[in-house]
Amino acid sequence: MTQSVLWSFRGRTPPEAGSIPNLPFGTQPVVTVKDAFGVSALNYTGPVTLAIKPGTGAAGAVLSGTTIVNAVAGVAAFADLGIDKAGDNYQLTATSGSLPLADSAPFLVGVGLAKAWGGNSYGQLGDGSTTSRNTPVQVSGLANVASLSSGGYHSLALTTDGKVMAWGSNSAGQLGNGTTTDSASPEQVHELTNVSRVSAGTYHNLAVKADGTVWAWGSNGDGQLGDNTNTSRDVPVEVVGLTTVMAVSAGSAHCLAVKTDGTVWAWGDNSYGQLGDGTAFDRYSPIQISSLTDVVSVSASDQHSLAVKKDGTVWAWGSNRYGQIGDGTTIDRNTPVQVTGLSNIVSVSSGFAHGLAVKRDGTVWAWGRNRYGQIGDGTTIDRSLPVQLADLSGIVSADAQRFHSLAVRADGNVWAWGFNGNGQLGDGTAINRLTPVQVPDLVHAKSVSAGEEHGLALVNGSLQDH
Repeated sequence: MTQSVLWSFRGRTPPEAGSIPNLPFGTQPVVTVKDAFGVSALNYTGPVTLAIKPGTGAAGAVLSGTTIVNAVAGVAAFADLGIDKAGDNYQLTATSGSLPLADSAPFLVGVGLAKAWGGNSYGQLGDGSTTSRNTPVQVSGLANVASLSSGGYHSLALTTDGKVMAWGSNSAGQLGNGTTTDSASPEQVHELTNVSRVSAGTYHNLAVKADGTVWAWGSNGDGQLGDNTNTSRDVPVEVVGLTTVMAVSAGSAHCLAVKTDGTVWAWGDNSYGQLGDGTAFDRYSPIQISSLTDVVSVSASDQHSLAVKKDGTVWAWGSNRYGQIGDGTTIDRNTPVQVTGLSNIVSVSSGFAHGLAVKRDGTVWAWGRNRYGQIGDGTTIDRSLPVQLADLSGIVSADAQRFHSLAVRADGNVWAWGFNGNGQLGDGTAINRLTPVQVPDLVHAKSVSAGEEHGLALVNGSLQDH
């Protein structure tokens, strides 16, 4: 009889919500011994041993506590197990002498972990190397992450205690650590606390503090730091004249901010009218876009901008060479116009020359440049009007970058499409994709953020728009 014993894990092993490193699992594993017919082997009283399955979780992780328990009436209940390192895709293996093995379902250890993939020439993946990765790896030494934002060749993380961590390229001081030295692992941004929002631009960044003020650092050649100068800064400075801000977005060289009263403010490069003030003059400090009210979120790209109003409509302005304004034309707009045919929108994201919108029903709509398939409609035809991505449903968050796009579904799976020359689609290849493909081995994702050549995913953390 014992030769045909099978194993099954009962209950949550450990809890899907994640456990804290170096502390006992919140819900402890229970192993039930069953016979070949799936019936509980009530007469089994042998020892059961649990171990971390080789090749899963974080390298070198240790399972602590009492790992060997004698079964009682075919059930082995563990009481004090824990794992010392944060990571995802952990599995436990149960053994007893020569009996068959059984593995638990994958689980997480650590709350708010960051995964990264794609180009890594400047260390923007944060794994301590400059080796590009075409599948996700964990950002080293980083947990308790509340939100992530990918810049051009750098990355930001906001932690649950209001601090900001940065890594990758630092040529313009965009890591905010007082130097211009690149870093392949996360470093804390100097003198920046009580932060509630972050947004990474191509070579600069924005942060909103809990008091509603906005802070900026990095490149400032077009006034994108909003401090009335064009001097780059390697530590954060306050953006002048902004209070009660609830959301920000940093583009290539311009910025947008939404106040709690629904007004939108803009500053920086205005070569294509992306500030929406009816001119082409750069602005070194914020100006209000007078024609926009009742706005809840914004997204700044290289040369155009997007906004979502409370009523679920989307508005766009700036460069329209590839139809990225979404009004059925290729005419540049220096004041906001409504994107045609979109309603019930909950979030938007603007890439270099394309846009993504997520509806309340979980569908994704895209428009603009499509040379590499970044629209995701199976073609490389530019679209001046939004088209629905037929292969995607149940989406809660999406992000567009220069030539690729990312989306996360309500079940925690991540999808990617467009250019893949640096592995930024995370599917283990360098093949461009004209329709969404699933990023493998990435579970429990809550949000995604696309950089120029890389991607980030927040797993088991809180959701925040990029």
